[in-house]
Amino acid sequence: MSNKYSRPKGACIDGNLSQNIFIVKNVYFMVLLPVLLLWGCDNGSTEPDQPNDSSDANVSLAPEVVEPEVAVLPELPSTPKTLLPVRPPHPQPTLPVSPEGPQAPAFTEELLASVKNWTKIPPSVFPLSGVTLKRALNFEIKTPSGQVIGSFPRAAGDEVVALALVGNQLHISPAKTSKQRNVLSVDETDFKTCVAYLFTVRKKQREAYAELAERRSLASSRSAKDQRQPTSISKDTQPGKPQKSSGRGTLFEDIPPPMDFGHGKFCICGDCRRQRLAAQ
Repeated sequence: MSNKYSRPKGACIDGNLSQNIFIVKNVYFMVLLPVLLLWGCDNGSTEPDQPNDSSDANVSLAPEVVEPEVAVLPELPSTPKTLLPVRPPHPQPTLPVSPEGPQAPAFTEELLASVKNWTKIPPSVFPLSGVTLKRALNFEIKTPSGQVIGSFPRAAGDEVVALALVGNQLHISPAKTSKQRNVLSVDETDFKTCVAYLFTVRKKQREAYAELAERRSLASSRSAKDQRQPTSISKDTQPGKPQKSSGRGTLFEDIPPPMDFGHGKFCICGDCRRQRLAAQ
């Protein structure tokens, strides 16, 4: 028995086919639509092609920088280097030693101890020549009986010979061989400075001999050859003269008397000491 609502079999197939075609068309349209939209946007945003002008194609807005040409010099043939002989350095000339300034003898504690603060002068000091007077005086000439028959005046600045110091009184004579005598205060002469000069020069002599002995000892220890060579003697010493011992009281016999060579009578610098030795 057939149902009135039932469709024939062929009509059902045709309906489904047309429905499927409609769905496919809709899907195709939905896929194609975005593609067309994108293509239309790209074509609308593109600028029209500018005319190709060959004359302006290579024109640059930036200024053209021209690099300076570097001149290439021709290569000169290399000359062989000649080595000059090396000369030995010339010895530097020895500069002259500048002269020393004046040096006065000092009244050191060692000197004052040696003369017992001027109360006891060693006997080896006397007779002492070269003592200068600070005031004028007369040397009386007497007969053997003691009668005064004349006088021998001496002015300030003249030199006398000191014979002895008793207390504060200095006994003097005009010369070592003279029999005339006189007495005056020691401070009226330069006796103390003269003794200080002799004491200081003697001390320098001792130091020079000690240095000479040390050099000889070093030379003998180094080699026998150096020991055979003569060692130079200090200029402050006098070769050939025996030197006294270093004990107190044996001070002044071989020391040159004080003389003024431009620095004063009692200057003890090396220049003045050498000139006094040469003047003897």
